[in-house]
Amino acid sequence: MKLSIIISFLVISLSGFFVIEGLQLKSSAQKLTAKLSSWGFGLRIIASTGISLLGIGGNGLGGLSFQPSPATAAIANLADVGIKEFLVKDGRQFLRLTIPLADHQKFGKTKSSELLKIAQENLELPKLRFEQVGFTNPSAWSNSLKDINIAITNIKSEVNTLTSSLEYPNGNDPNLLAIVNNDFLPTLQDLTTAIRNKDFDNTLLLEEKSANLLAQLRIAQIPKQQLPFTIPEEFQSLPQLRGRATIEMILEHKKGFRFPESLTSSAVPTIPILLTVDGYHTPITAGNFVDLVNKKFYNNMIINDANELTVQTGKISNEIDGYIDPTTKTKRTIPLELFYKNDQEPVYDATSDDDLRATDTMALPFQAYGALGMGRDIKDVDSGSSQFFFLKWLQALNPPGRNTIDGSYSCFGYVITNEDFLGQLETGDKILSARVIDGLENLIIPK
Repeated sequence: MKLSIIISFLVISLSGFFVIEGLQLKSSAQKLTAKLSSWGFGLRIIASTGISLLGIGGNGLGGLSFQPSPATAAIANLADVGIKEFLVKDGRQFLRLTIPLADHQKFGKTKSSELLKIAQENLELPKLRFEQVGFTNPSAWSNSLKDINIAITNIKSEVNTLTSSLEYPNGNDPNLLAIVNNDFLPTLQDLTTAIRNKDFDNTLLLEEKSANLLAQLRIAQIPKQQLPFTIPEEFQSLPQLRGRATIEMILEHKKGFRFPESLTSSAVPTIPILLTVDGYHTPITAGNFVDLVNKKFYNNMIINDANELTVQTGKISNEIDGYIDPTTKTKRTIPLELFYKNDQEPVYDATSDDDLRATDTMALPFQAYGALGMGRDIKDVDSGSSQFFFLKWLQALNPPGRNTIDGSYSCFGYVITNEDFLGQLETGDKILSARVIDGLENLIIPK
């Protein structure tokens, strides 16, 4: 099976030059094609106007197949790919922002409310303001203080919700109460002080801590091993992840990983990364992946291809391109699983182009460095098995709301630590080991 990815990106034509994120090619389109071909891509111009939308086609390294989408990628409203006017491009933030509401009707109407979701968004905003407006801009600080004050107001109005749980429906869960009183509320107060003092470093640290604590408290309200929708009957025999799981991978780079800010030239042979996979939005894709990790399938797995856009792995050999079930002696395959942002459940078996939904935004978009994608054969949407890829996201090559990876492949999570080291991996490097360190209890293996 060939791993397949569909990419669209913008090339701006100015006075005969092509500019890609600061890269100026003083040549014609033919030389641009030659440059991309050296990466293993072919080039096809879909539209040639002042701003040209390009699709990448041809055969990539390691058997990867890139083909342009039948429909040109749509430009989404910024609010659909971010918060307000600010673009989200961090996998950790996407995971926090997409926590399901615990008072969803299929979860039995617990006490959580929309106010906590709004509070989460407000806690995420300061970082986005500093990234996209600049921390030297006075308005970034004053507006950040407003964001945090709104969050604190909503959180204090819902303290009883945050400290309750299904185990303590009529009172405070002592563990959650301790987190709120001893950690969460003091951290919010320290964050407010840091913003007032325009302390940039502490503001970012305290914002991340408080956002993670609120996410932890919100997840605690959700019934364990349950989903707010029903998986179709035809997929009930596949592994399912009903919740989230965290996976530790140890990566080995034959030349050694280098730390960009290190003052020494020494390199380390291995780097650990953490991945969070999301069964709330992709229960079949995430369940299949966690099951394979738990079976040690990815231990000593070779990196099949590392190119400018992706790091691909999960293919044992040219003869074995997926997971062979030892019971049936056949390759286990999973369907394409997409969760649109405004939907209540995932859809299966069809790309967004097939469903005429190319303009709809995904709940988990390919819009962060280290986004996890499930590979499949370009000719068969339901051919995923063991091959997956890390996306080395660049806004110029994969513009938010304009790319066609979303809707063609299932994004099932994000790398949440050390994702920058993915850019140093090369073809032939290894995943030395992979293990589930949290959330294994959410993996359901049908009997």
